[in-house]
Amino acid sequence: MGAYQRALLNKLQPLLDALPDTSKTTAQPVMEEAFALAQQMRSGRHTSNSATKSLGFAIAFRRHAWLRSTGLGDDTKTKIECLPFEGEGLFMKRLTKS
Repeated sequence: MGAYQRALLNKLQPLLDALPDTSKTTAQPVMEEAFALAQQMRSGRHTSNSATKSLGFAIAFRRHAWLRSTGLGDDTKTKIECLPFEGEGLFMKRLTKS
């Protein structure tokens, strides 16, 4: 839930307090459900961010482990680490130009 929706719901609280008890018992669960939904959305966003970061770290670690296990010299490893990556494949344009 965005800040605007939260501000609107907070402005509704005084109106809920002014309602008669019969209407208040109906309206209060709606407010609680809206806040619970906002918390679920926040939790989902945090979970997906954590999963994305974990996947990125796993890929970087896998590449590092592969490069370390190759037995290449330090100069060669440094050159490989500095090669451009464009998303489709490692150093694609340089391969097609050569």
